[in-house]
Amino acid sequence: MMKAILLLSLLLPLVVTGQEKLPPKYLRFVPLGELPPWKEEIREDRRIQSPPEPGQMPPSEIEVNGGDLNGFGGNLYLRRLTNYYSVAGEQQRLEILEKGGDPPWISHAMPTASHTLAILFRDLQEMTWLKPVVKIVRDDLQAFPLGSMRLVNVSHLEIAVKVGDQDPVFIKAGESGQQKLKEGRNLVRVDVIDPDGGNKMIFQNDFSIRKGQRVQSFVFKSQGLVASRPVRFTYEIDRFQDPQSLFKSQPPPTVEPKIAPAEAEGS
Repeated sequence: MMKAILLLSLLLPLVVTGQEKLPPKYLRFVPLGELPPWKEEIREDRRIQSPPEPGQMPPSEIEVNGGDLNGFGGNLYLRRLTNYYSVAGEQQRLEILEKGGDPPWISHAMPTASHTLAILFRDLQEMTWLKPVVKIVRDDLQAFPLGSMRLVNVSHLEIAVKVGDQDPVFIKAGESGQQKLKEGRNLVRVDVIDPDGGNKMIFQNDFSIRKGQRVQSFVFKSQGLVASRPVRFTYEIDRFQDPQSLFKSQPPPTVEPKIAPAEAEGS
């Protein structure tokens, strides 16, 4: 009897540990794209902008299953990073819904890293937000240090980025690269590599950064067949905040256990 009690006392901590909740995942989103062509209509003798057609814009308000948002609203703005979401560690899929909508607008495998950035963009063939694509990159300081510039290329062409006197970094379609930055002004040039091997400058300007900052930058495919440039460049100076401190005063998000679907929208 005593041996049985002793054995039970040794196994009990293992059972309790197995029931502990997994730590939450922290992630942000950035939708990459352009505004649709301006269209207007006349209503009651007034010219007003026509609403975009389906697939021309991502949802303006979103919800994340099993997620809590730091800040106000779950709004998506083109080429702008959202606030952090804290997603329950038990959540098996990253599911993004249009606010009040169902089924999910995007269903993607949950990132394995604790701090990530989900880059959202239209599929490169049909160029519609009805078929969104997701690329997830680590966003912690070990993977993306302060004082550096990261360029994520989700376009269909190769890119070259050059900072100051440093050698250029060539970034193939679907990949990313980093360059070191100094505090103060940094001359940055971004070129697109044509399929024939030539290059065309798409951006050149000074970046001014301070201590504790880094630069998130992206290249994405232009909208329309007659676009003046095949790809577009955008960036945002990012002052890193530890998301754990942002959610410290909030209880961790929870999620009801369920079987994750096998299919996924986006990739």
